[in-house]
Amino acid sequence: MWQSGRDLWGSSFTALRRNNGSVTTPARPSVGAFELAQIVESTWADSTRRAYSSQWAQVQLWCQQQGVESLPLAPHVLARHLRFCAQVARADGSPAASTSTLALRVAAANAVHRVAGLPEPGRDAVVVAAMASIRRHRRRPPRQAAAFDVDMLRTTLSHMDFRHWPGSVAARRDAALLLLGFAGALRRSELVSLRASDVSFQPGGEVEPHLRVMIRASKTDQFGAGDVIAVPVGARRDTCVPCAVRAWLVLSGADDRPGAMAAARELSQIDSDHHCGDPWPEVSADQPLLRRVHRFGAVGDQALSGSSVGAVLSRRMSAAGLDPQQFSAHSLRAGFVTTADAGGALLTAIMRQTRHRKPETVMRYIRHANPMAGNAVKSVGL
Repeated sequence: MWQSGRDLWGSSFTALRRNNGSVTTPARPSVGAFELAQIVESTWADSTRRAYSSQWAQVQLWCQQQGVESLPLAPHVLARHLRFCAQVARADGSPAASTSTLALRVAAANAVHRVAGLPEPGRDAVVVAAMASIRRHRRRPPRQAAAFDVDMLRTTLSHMDFRHWPGSVAARRDAALLLLGFAGALRRSELVSLRASDVSFQPGGEVEPHLRVMIRASKTDQFGAGDVIAVPVGARRDTCVPCAVRAWLVLSGADDRPGAMAAARELSQIDSDHHCGDPWPEVSADQPLLRRVHRFGAVGDQALSGSSVGAVLSRRMSAAGLDPQQFSAHSLRAGFVTTADAGGALLTAIMRQTRHRKPETVMRYIRHANPMAGNAVKSVGL
């Protein structure tokens, strides 16, 4: 059974066919096809590769159970699979597979066929019609995370304990995470991928003081061309992003437990003055910025996972008496857009921070959070 060299797809390039209990496989692809597959796979982000692999495994399993080939996958077989999955429900009656999950499954099937040099089944009219039928039948708007606005951010921060060991260690990290995720309008993958050396304080001169954040790769920058955003010094010290990031770097950069406790005490004694203009600690170029904090205040070497961002937000909102039910990691990014728009920021300035390419994408955030923003009906004299 031939597999991709990076073992991304399991048996993706093995067509399974059950005939009287037997399983047959096609001939091993040529070396050229193998190398081409590796080249194509290498252009995908790790998250994309994992998502495709998971969804394609579902298609393979179903095909194996039905006794049909999965590669090449006939369009009518994929359409049958989609209709079958759309009818499976959970105990509460909700669909077991969301519409977006089924669309991702089609994308995974197309990707596997592209790598194998085969026609993409998802582009066939019968598959397109099947997905349209599922969407029409369900008629459910896409779920959009609620916006975590600046008032919620201040409330959440005000309930964090920055004064007592060891809780203050996690509090400093979580404050940096929430403030940087909000003001930087960062996706969760971008936030947890930051290295300590990717953030640096620019004290001013020709431009006002700000935190310079280097984003090395993102959802819309798969090849790592990189981008830079700036976060200015906050009007208030408790919501100043550069101060929060510096505090975390000072604390997490301590050599040992006594040094970390001393740093925590010193930071807790800072009243209302900004300290982001003070000397910043030296950091390791490869060290993750946002790292795990262990039970007794020790800072680990491992970066937080993407799912940890939503978990931190949910936990901190609950501690502040806020309901986190409708919020996710994406709420930080959505909250920046809606808060900046309410504050009068130009659409172009918002897009420069979010790095969105299309204005209509940003407008969806704004319309969802504030349908009265720029409402033309107010101008007609009713």
